[in-house]
Amino acid sequence: MARDRRPPSATRRKAQVEEKGRKLRNRQNAKATERAMKPYTQNMSKRPRYRWRTWLRGHLPWALVDLFPKGMKDCGAHEWFRFDEETDRCYHCEVGERPHQHTPIDWDSDLWRDLGRLADEGDEYYRDLIDRLHEEERAAQRAA
Repeated sequence: MARDRRPPSATRRKAQVEEKGRKLRNRQNAKATERAMKPYTQNMSKRPRYRWRTWLRGHLPWALVDLFPKGMKDCGAHEWFRFDEETDRCYHCEVGERPHQHTPIDWDSDLWRDLGRLADEGDEYYRDLIDRLHEEERAAQRAA
C-alpha cells in the first residue's frame, strides 16, 4: 500500500478541504430538494376548501343545512359519494362529479354484519339492499 509522503499538516488540510466540499454539496442538494418540494407542499398547510361547510351540514339540524350550500369552486380534495347509478359526486363542491367508480365493500365490517343480521331477522328492505350490493360486487369483479 502506497503511503502518503506529504507532511501531516498537508494531509489534514486536504481532508479539511474535502470535508468542506462535501458539506457544501450537501447544503446545495438540500436547497435544491427544498425548492423542488415547495410547490407540492405549499398548500398543505391550508385546510381544504369547504370542509367547514361540510362539517356544519353534518352537525346542524336538517332545516338549517340550506344556509350552507355546496361550494361553487373546486375543493381540490374530493371525497366521493354515489349520487345515482352512473354518477359519483363530491361531498364538498358542485364541481366534483365523475362517472361512478366501484369501491369494494368490506363485508366483514360492523356495518355490514349488522345489516346482514337485520336481513336475517326478516327485514325485506335490508335483504334487497344486500342482494343488490352483492350483485354489483360480482359485476365489478367480472368487469375488472
